[in-house]
Amino acid sequence: MSNKKQAVTIKIVSPRLPKTLAESTPNTLVFEDEALIQGLSTTGADLSSTKAEKMYVRESVFKHVDFREAYLHRLDLVDARFENCDFSNCNFSDGVMHRVAFINCKLVGVNWSGVNFVDVTFESCSGTYGNFSHARFRQCAFSTCHFQHADLQDCEFKMVLLDAVDLRQCAFAGTRLFGIDLSTCQIEGLSIRPDELRGCTVSPEQTVLLAGLFGLVVKLD
Repeated sequence: MSNKKQAVTIKIVSPRLPKTLAESTPNTLVFEDEALIQGLSTTGADLSSTKAEKMYVRESVFKHVDFREAYLHRLDLVDARFENCDFSNCNFSDGVMHRVAFINCKLVGVNWSGVNFVDVTFESCSGTYGNFSHARFRQCAFSTCHFQHADLQDCEFKMVLLDAVDLRQCAFAGTRLFGIDLSTCQIEGLSIRPDELRGCTVSPEQTVLLAGLFGLVVKLD
């Protein structure tokens, strides 16, 4: 664990989207088992409580779409952007997400367990009580997000940026944070073992906070 600020450069590839997308219609926006959605722009649709297994979404944009309570197990997302969408209590477990952006989305209580994230960004999202257990993150970024009480146990982090993320009361047991910079995050009540913090970067104030979590008393002059 280090309290020295380190310059970390993480190159995240943005969704590769066509210059023009077709507007979705009830006939083209079909969420069902093994369906393919490609090259569509969708605004304001109600897809709440949708159920589908192993769907494929490619080169598509969703704005102000209601996905609440959707069950999309093993969803395969590549080159997609979601803006101002509500995913509350969705199930995305065991899925794949590659070059995907979530911007100003509501992600409360989402089940992300076992998802493989590559080049995924979360910006200004609210994801309290999310379940990310056993997920894998590679070249991902979280910026100005709220993920209080999230389950991030037994995850794999490689080249992950956490900038101004609220991680209070999050569970990280079994997740090594080597190379992760927590210095701009809120980490009160973090649940983690000391050895899993080895190699991560924290602020001086966080050093005192973490010492308290492990039963140490820091004497300040």
